[in-house]
Amino acid sequence: MSLSREEAILYLNQVLFRRRDILCRTLEVNRNSLASEKIPDDEDSFESLQADIISQLVEAENRELARIDHALERVEEGLYGTCEDCGKGIPLTRLYAMLCATRCINCQRKNECEDLVSPSEVEYSD
Repeated sequence: MSLSREEAILYLNQVLFRRRDILCRTLEVNRNSLASEKIPDDEDSFESLQADIISQLVEAENRELARIDHALERVEEGLYGTCEDCGKGIPLTRLYAMLCATRCINCQRKNECEDLVSPSEVEYSD
């Protein structure tokens, strides 16, 4: 039995909430770990490296949390699963793979291409 699009969106909403809960708990642990660590003066120490890694994890987790919150807002607005650019439905297979997708694959590709710098725009120095 396959789910209707509406049922699939409701299921993905539940997955987003579960992922958000897990992420919030992980963030709390990592933030507490950073707060409780005393960073030694020696920048090459293992503890310093460990603190840098945890700090980078916290940044990545914060970015993911922001994407999840945005997706949950779109669910509330009835826009989850709709491309922000063209307004067409994002295929469920894409949403299952990328819960926080806000664009269909065509618009995402177009957006990524626009972000690239063309070789003619690059200045070369000798």
